Amino acid sequence: MELLERVRWEVFLKEKTCKYILFTVKSYDTESTINKIKNYITDDAVVITPQNGINNDLMLSKVLGKKRVIPALTKGGYNSPNLGHFKNLGFAIFEFGEYDGKISPRLTEFAKICNKAGIETIVSKQIQTERWKKYIVNCTFNIISAITKLRVDQILNSFEIRNLCVRTMKELIIIYRIRFETCP
Repeated sequence: MELLERVRWEVFLKEKTCKYILFTVKSYDTESTINKIKNYITDDAVVITPQNGINNDLMLSKVLGKKRVIPALTKGGYNSPNLGHFKNLGFAIFEFGEYDGKISPRLTEFAKICNKAGIETIVSKQIQTERWKKYIVNCTFNIISAITKLRVDQILNSFEIRNLCVRTMKELIIIYRIRFETCP
């Protein structure tokens, strides 16, 4: 199956000129996947990565060069009413931006393409800060929710567990400040 998948990608990438490539693999597959497809990505293509995790874009930048990578994130509301079922709570936003905070023509063009396809977008001047905000929330609520088997609203209604969330977020903000010397 892997060989068939690889052949399909090789044929696709040789026949098509992709200007924008959405890179959406699991974090643990980032390095191996980019190394498999890097030779098929044209020099003028841009790789947009809305992956969760804070260093995936940096792994891509090492291989492709920073100017060919656009960090991104998705925001949405979902819950799991039953085991194996997920429900969209009515919003989904795709946010992306340049490392230097400038609104470049390629960002504007990509936003137009997304909007035309019905995808709500935000072109960010502070994409790394926005990604860290999401990272802090994910690290806090995803882990505590998994351990306690509680939904976010239930976590917030528990004084003790809510305080655990606050302490967790404060620790993550300290890490962010050490790395960037500012706070989200």
